Amino acid sequence: MPERTVHLSETDAETLESYAQKHGLTIDEVIQRFVESLRHPTAEDIHPEVRVITGLVPSDVDVEEEYGRHQLRKHSP
Repeated sequence: MPERTVHLSETDAETLESYAQKHGLTIDEVIQRFVESLRHPTAEDIHPEVRVITGLVPSDVDVEEEYGRHQLRKHSP
């Protein structure tokens, strides 16, 4: 596996070490899990406020057309 050097602030390095110790992991494992989470985002990764509004617009609505109409109404004299 290729080695990489990551430059972190002292605070970030301490946080990483503390998290790893608290969860019984090595720093390498924490970083590998983080990178894996970037590759495979899950529904839990979506902010709760975004999840609340998801699906409010019916799927049969042409969003671009509605937005165009909105812009015309908003900017018409």
